[in-house]
Amino acid sequence: MTPVDFNTIGFHSNEKCWAVIDAANNYLPWLYQNDPAPNYEYLFDDTELIEAMQVGPIVLALKNDADLLWLNEKAQSDDKMSLMIISSSLTTEQVLAKLREYVIVTFGENKKGIFRYFDKRVASYFFQNETLTHLFPGFSALYWYGNTYVQQQKEGHRWWGVFHQHEDASVLSSNDSVLNKSVLESDQSVRLNQVQMQRLNQMQQEKQQVLQQVTAPESLIPSVFSQ
Repeated sequence: MTPVDFNTIGFHSNEKCWAVIDAANNYLPWLYQNDPAPNYEYLFDDTELIEAMQVGPIVLALKNDADLLWLNEKAQSDDKMSLMIISSSLTTEQVLAKLREYVIVTFGENKKGIFRYFDKRVASYFFQNETLTHLFPGFSALYWYGNTYVQQQKEGHRWWGVFHQHEDASVLSSNDSVLNKSVLESDQSVRLNQVQMQRLNQMQQEKQQVLQQVTAPESLIPSVFSQ
């Protein structure tokens, strides 16, 4: 991930922008105050988490740079807000399909969990050494306003980004930080590799250090993916 200046985030070339805003039930009233006809979809719709759809994230199609400005102002004034910006030439339907593919992941010995990659804290750990080439093909950039627990103490939150990069497939190995597909019985899902799980476990450890909370036992590792 790379620190970015908010002013560099925008509608470039033929690309469009979307915002992923967590906890939709908390932010929809505010959203309608800024836009009487927002164009959004629930991320958890058409997934295993459809029953939690209204308390999960929304994916909001942005109209122009003015939308980015008031989203940025809200993120900076509301420490609880998790805001992610997507830049892509894909359609909204294609963006939603790719985002929904990662909502439920497998890890370890065929365990399943909710992967909250859209949470600013999770993103700040998970995307440390990732590009979008294999994570979200078709996305040119992914931005979020957040930080790790340790860095937040030093500098607060800031804008970060990960970007699409052209890579030589011959240099990639099974140990690289790439989300891998694996067939588990009759279910096909995305699997987090060992390196990625180490970053998420690091998040839990630093959370304990900073907030002086008791670390969850190993049997509760799925809590890494949820609030």
